[in-house]
Amino acid sequence: AKRTAEEAIARLRRVRTLASGYQPSGRHAVTFDGRDARGVLLASGVYFVRMRTESAVVVEKVSLVE
Repeated sequence: AKRTAEEAIARLRRVRTLASGYQPSGRHAVTFDGRDARGVLLASGVYFVRMRTESAVVVEKVSLVE
């Protein structure tokens, strides 16, 4: 079945929050172990990471490979 981009976006769900709260300016790193918020291993595939600040929102595509 053909799907539009809006339908695909509507199907996205948050699997885990890696960091939240105030972070001072500068470089930061987070570690993702391939598990969702309940600790269940996620399937291999493409995921999107959203980084939000007061002035911008950046979305990056990442691949998870087991």
